[in-house]
Amino acid sequence: MSFAPRFRQGMRAAIPIGIAFVPSSLAWGIAAQAHGLTLDEIVLLSVWVYSGPAQFAVLVPLAEGKSAATVSIAIAYKTKSAVTGMLVGVVLVLVFSSLR
Repeated sequence: MSFAPRFRQGMRAAIPIGIAFVPSSLAWGIAAQAHGLTLDEIVLLSVWVYSGPAQFAVLVPLAEGKSAATVSIAIAYKTKSAVTGMLVGVVLVLVFSSLR
């Protein structure tokens, strides 16, 4: 099977998950902007935080001016893998401390 038919087959298989992700992503962007996050912060959180619920969980602490360390601990707690959570927390502390 050549590349083009396999690619089309993969795209067709991805349609259901795409339908689910689009509204969730739009809701995240709207909520994050409403809480005062900049576009850079919204994109960084979308890239680094794998858990969708964790993205929403950090909105209020960030909007209240909590430290990046506090928010990172919350994210690390909410992620399923402790190792991934700790890595995400460290990266977010470094990223947000350089933005503020």
